[in-house]
Amino acid sequence: MRILILNLRDHTHPSAGGAEIFTYEVAKRWAASGHTVSLIASSFAGAARTEVIDGIKIIRLGNYYTVRSQARAYYRQHFKGKCDVVIDEYTNIPFLAPKYVEEPVIFLVHEVIGEKHLAVLPPVVSHLMHYVVEPRWYACYRNVDTVTVSNSTREELLRFGVTKVHVLPQGLNNKPLEAVPPKEQVPTLLFVGLLKRANLVDDCIRAFELIESEIPEVKLWVVGRGAQRDKLEVMAKGLNVEFFGYVDEDRKVELMRRAHALLVPGIREGWGMVITEANACGTPAIAYDIVGYRDAIKNGETGILSEPTPEAMAHAAIRFIRDVDLQKRMSEKALRWSARFSWDKTAANFFQAIEDVASNFQRTQGAREVAAHVSTV
Repeated sequence: MRILILNLRDHTHPSAGGAEIFTYEVAKRWAASGHTVSLIASSFAGAARTEVIDGIKIIRLGNYYTVRSQARAYYRQHFKGKCDVVIDEYTNIPFLAPKYVEEPVIFLVHEVIGEKHLAVLPPVVSHLMHYVVEPRWYACYRNVDTVTVSNSTREELLRFGVTKVHVLPQGLNNKPLEAVPPKEQVPTLLFVGLLKRANLVDDCIRAFELIESEIPEVKLWVVGRGAQRDKLEVMAKGLNVEFFGYVDEDRKVELMRRAHALLVPGIREGWGMVITEANACGTPAIAYDIVGYRDAIKNGETGILSEPTPEAMAHAAIRFIRDVDLQKRMSEKALRWSARFSWDKTAANFFQAIEDVASNFQRTQGAREVAAHVSTV
């Protein structure tokens, strides 16, 4: 199978997140199985124009804003008629591949951006993107085979008129532990993610200030890099908060194992990969009750969903910290829940969808050719 993926970024991009990790993990497994996988993404400082990583040929064109037009031209010159399927991945801006790609297209959607536009863009632009542009983008994919990672996102896509939506199981980067490990001696909470406005890390700091006022010995670890770090450090001044910056996977997993709970504010997500990663370390999450997190957390069992305010998150965390039996029960259930997820399973399910789409396309094309031949006889 010859697979072309279109995405704004590849997994090595400095701003890469869960969507890019998802793509890398499934694509490298397809390549390892003997399939030809190419990925067109935007370039960044110091990046090679082309390179092969774990069997994936990465082609970097233009920048965040110009890669879509350059990808269209590059496809026409190098890939048209030479691939079996094109995956158009939606991370902020879609490639609108159905308008120019001749091969079957799969629309990969990790999340509907929705209200995030209103939170991170200037007023006029944000309203235009949220109420006009994004709905028009989805109109291009109404009859296109679509895959996503949560039932919440599927329901939203259906409301936008995208009708052929298949839900894939989410993957997992770290192998689940055999048992819940020892935790820190004092209550320790953890945030892991990019320090950007859309992740509402400031809500995490505000919630922690309320938690610490009730439980003075509590700690908060903040793991991740991003433009808001300086602002967040000012907010956290005088609080028992430690900023770790960027850490590698081993260090991240170590901190997840030692923490009692993960704090996960947010506006909306496709799933919440960091939640499942923490669960695999025996660490439940206390998260906002939003799209995506509702799928990643079994409320009251593997974690707690709170109203999307710092006050509600703080209240849930205080209750969790003070109830040792609840901590033990949720940690054990979170660990068992995480065992359901693996990248091998995700890659296999996704590839089955690719095969089905390619086969249906070939049958349809064959039927059209027969009909055209009959009409000329």
